Amino acid sequence: MRQSKPFKSIKEQVQYLKENKQISFSDEESAKIYSLNHNYYNVISVAKVRFVSYFKDGKKYYLPSQFEMWQDYYEKDVMLSKKLILQVADLEKEINSKLAYYLSEMIETGRINHDLKYRIKNIINHDMNNKAKDYAFSETWTYVTQSTFGTVVKIIDCLDKVMQKKILPKSFGIKSIKELKNLRNNLFHLTPLNIYLTTSKNTNQQIKQRRFSLVAKLLRDDETLAEVVTNCKRYAKIKENTTKVV
Repeated sequence: MRQSKPFKSIKEQVQYLKENKQISFSDEESAKIYSLNHNYYNVISVAKVRFVSYFKDGKKYYLPSQFEMWQDYYEKDVMLSKKLILQVADLEKEINSKLAYYLSEMIETGRINHDLKYRIKNIINHDMNNKAKDYAFSETWTYVTQSTFGTVVKIIDCLDKVMQKKILPKSFGIKSIKELKNLRNNLFHLTPLNIYLTTSKNTNQQIKQRRFSLVAKLLRDDETLAEVVTNCKRYAKIKENTTKVV
């Protein structure tokens, strides 16, 4: 079981970076302000992907570097995250709108079987958590519009492939949309892109590859993204091999 890490003051954070991550500082005061404003944990967790050299006995060893280099790499992550948020928001709007229309059409014209109809009703009422009156097969579009993206994905997952194809953007299948939901939740809760791409919790090789494919699809031919993806794959390789990579 991993031990909890003790709280560090800003001064202690700087000293820790000097001693444990081989980071030097040209202006410690500016670095302290930057870490406070941008979340020390996020800045370091992102840039370690770029500057780690090797793992040994569970410990990470780093390439000597300036704090400004870690800061610059973190800023690239922030820029990419902003771009991705815009892309995700556009897709979410399109998917929500199409689901609102096609599901309303199915339910209110009677072109849906009984079991599926009540399964969708239960999803909507459970996820809305009584924030509005219970959904009862009328004004379906209103309930879909007010639903979270997670609820929207659950409903789409219930539908057959023909209907999914009508609703989902071109080249996106249900697995991609489920991963889009995960990406959205990470970004909107300020989890940096590098962390999303390198986390190993509850992931397997297929999921990791799906994540790389998704961000590449959303930001095609983006050179900064290509750099980040290369670093994330390198980090994963070092972690797997736990040997030095030059």
